[in-house]
Amino acid sequence: MPSCLSFPGPVEPSQSKTKADTDGLPAVVVAFDDLQKYAPTAAGLYAVHGEIDLNYHVYRDHLEKMKLLTLRRSLFYFAVSPDKPFALRGKVVREAPRKRKKGVNAWSAEDARGSAWGASHHLGGVASGKQLFEKLLVRVEDAHGNVCDGVGGTVSAKIMGFTEKTGPTTVKTAPSLAAAEGEAATFELKQGCVEIPALSLGTNASHAPEGNYCLVISFPQGTAGSVTSVTLPFHYTDDNAKETLLQELAARKRDWVAYQQYLEKKLARHEGEKQKYYAVEAKWDARMREIQQEMLNTKRLKSPNWETFVAKDLSTQTGDALRKMEREAGAAEKAGKDAKGRRKYYFQDMHDGLKMVNDAKMQEGSGIIGVLAELGFVGDEQLDACLSKTLGRYMQTVLLEGETTLVDWKKRLRNLPPSQNLALLATDNVSRVQLDAEGKILHLQTPKPRPAGWVGYAANLVELADSNKYLRSVFFSLLGSKAVFDTIESARAWRREMLRHNGKPPPLICLDGEKMEQTGIEWAGQQLRDPGFRFGAMPVRLTEKYKAIKHLHNLLETYDELLAEKAAELAARPPLDPHNVQPRCHAKVQEVATKIKAMSKVLDQPLETVSTASLQGHLSDAVPEQSQVVSAQRDEAADGDQEKPCVKRKVPGGPKSAFDFDGESDSDEVPAITIKRPRGARAKKAN
Repeated sequence: MPSCLSFPGPVEPSQSKTKADTDGLPAVVVAFDDLQKYAPTAAGLYAVHGEIDLNYHVYRDHLEKMKLLTLRRSLFYFAVSPDKPFALRGKVVREAPRKRKKGVNAWSAEDARGSAWGASHHLGGVASGKQLFEKLLVRVEDAHGNVCDGVGGTVSAKIMGFTEKTGPTTVKTAPSLAAAEGEAATFELKQGCVEIPALSLGTNASHAPEGNYCLVISFPQGTAGSVTSVTLPFHYTDDNAKETLLQELAARKRDWVAYQQYLEKKLARHEGEKQKYYAVEAKWDARMREIQQEMLNTKRLKSPNWETFVAKDLSTQTGDALRKMEREAGAAEKAGKDAKGRRKYYFQDMHDGLKMVNDAKMQEGSGIIGVLAELGFVGDEQLDACLSKTLGRYMQTVLLEGETTLVDWKKRLRNLPPSQNLALLATDNVSRVQLDAEGKILHLQTPKPRPAGWVGYAANLVELADSNKYLRSVFFSLLGSKAVFDTIESARAWRREMLRHNGKPPPLICLDGEKMEQTGIEWAGQQLRDPGFRFGAMPVRLTEKYKAIKHLHNLLETYDELLAEKAAELAARPPLDPHNVQPRCHAKVQEVATKIKAMSKVLDQPLETVSTASLQGHLSDAVPEQSQVVSAQRDEAADGDQEKPCVKRKVPGGPKSAFDFDGESDSDEVPAITIKRPRGARAKKAN
C-alpha cells in the first residue's frame, strides 16, 4: 500500500511532537514507491512524520467506520548543520545626506565571490571627516545560505586605491580611517557574523587627492573558502572645498540674477521710450485725421490724397473766394440790395412804430427779438413774393421775448394812429413744434411720391439763421400747414388725389399768385394789393455756402499750423535706439538666463555628483560690474552699519556706463565710487 514520509521543516527541539504543532510548516512528502532521497539544505532541527494509506486494506469498511484509513506518526527528529564556508553576504547601512537630494540608504551584495561588491555598488562620494556608513553587517554563509556559526577570527578594515580594471591597489596617499589613523581597523568575527560600527575618514584625508578608493574588509585566511576579503568602492571628494565653491556659486548666481534684472529694467525703460516715441506720432496722426474728417464734412473737399495734400495752397483759394463773396455783399449793401441783387425794403422808413422798435432794439435788455420780415429769408424771388403776400401785414410783426415785454410795448405804442397799428407777438406764447436736425418742422414731411409741381410747406421754406432756428414755431403759427405749388393746376390735381384716398388736404398757395383754402374755395376777381414787403435773400455771411467755405478755410489754416508743430516736435525727439539697445539687451538677457539655468542645475545636484572642475568652470565667468550695485546693497544691508565701498550706478549726465547702451563703448569696466555712510549728527542732518 502507498506510504510516505513528510518533512515539515526545521523546528526547535522544545516544540511539541503533535500534528497541530507541525501544521502550516513547509513540508516535503516523499512516497515510498518513488524511493526518493530528500536532503534538506536549511540548517536546523527536522521532525520526520510517517503516514500509511489503508484505503486498499481488506478491512477497509471496518477501518472507515473507525476513521483509521490514514495512520500518522512522528518517527524521529534529525538536525542539519551548516556546510563549509562558501560565500559572504552583507548589508551596508549609510546615513542619508543632509540638505541635498536623498541618496542610497541601503546596499547589499548577493555573492562576494563575484563582483557583487564591485564599483557598481559603491558608497558614493565621501568627504574628509564624513562617515562611510552607519554600520556594516557581514556574515559567512555556506552554499545554501546558512550562517557558518562556527567561523570566528579577526576582521580588519583598511582603505586602498581602486580602479575598475585592477580592483584594490596600494596607494601611499590614500585617506585613512579615523579609528586607525593609517593602520587597519580590526573587529572580532563571532559565530560567522561581524557588525562593523560607523567608520569615518581620518583628518589626513584632506591631504589625499580626490579620486576612487575602496574599503577592504579582510577575513582570516580560509575562513570563507577562496573569498578572503570584501571590497566597497567609494569616491573621495573634498566636500569642504566643494561646499565653499557651492556657496560662491550661489552668490555668483544671485549676482547674475541681479544683472539680469538690471538688463530687464534697461530693456523696459527703452521699451517705454519706444512707446513714447511712437505715441507722439500717433497723437499727431489722430489729431490730423480728425481735422481731415472735418474738412471732408464741409462737402467742399473731394477725398484728396493726404500724402501729397498741401493745405496752404487750398487755404489761399478759399481765402480768395471768401473775400470775393464779401466784396459782392458789400457792394449790394451800398446799393440797397440783398445778396440776390433785389431791392431791400426798410419798414422803419414808412412806419413810426417800427422806427421806435428799431431804435430800442440796439439797447441791451430791450427784450426785442426783431421784425418778422427781417428775421426770415427767402432766396427765390417768386417764392418770396408768394409767402410775403400770404403773410400780408403780419410781415411787420414784432417778436418779443416775453409777455412782460409785450405789455410794456403796448403801452409805449398806444398812441399810434389806426393806419399804423403794429402786431406784437411774445415768443413764449407760441406752441412749440418738434424740429429735425436741419431745423425744419418734423411732422411736415414731403409726401411720397413727390407730387408734381410740389415746392414745399410754407413754414419750412423760410430760411432762418442758426441762432434763430427756434423761431420756426412762430412761422408755423402764422402759416400753419400751408403747402406751396408752382401752379394752381398742380395744386388741384394733388388735392383731388388726396380726396380720392380720403386724405385731408391742407390750404394751398401757388407761385402764380393763386390760392386754395382747406375747404377747396378759390377766390375770383382781383387779387389783394401787394404790401410791398419782402423777406429778401439771406446775407452772404449767413449762407451755408459762406459758412462752409469759412469753416474749411479755418480748418486748412489750423491743419497747416499743426503740420508745422508736428514736424517741429518730431524733429525734437531723440533718435530711437541709435545704438541697437533692444537687440543687444535681448541677446544679453537670453545669455544670462542660460547661465543662471546652468548654475541652478548644478546647485540642485547631489554633492557627490558635482565635480570641482564644473564648479570652477561656472565661477570663472565673472559678472559685469554694473550688476554689483545690487550685490553691494545686499552686503551693506547684511552688515548693518559697517562702512564698506560699493559700486554706484552712473546717473544721467555723468560718465557713460559700460552697459548704458547710449554710447558706442562695449567696455565692461565701470569705475567704483567709495561711499561712506554718514553717522551721528551728520546722518541726521543728511536725513
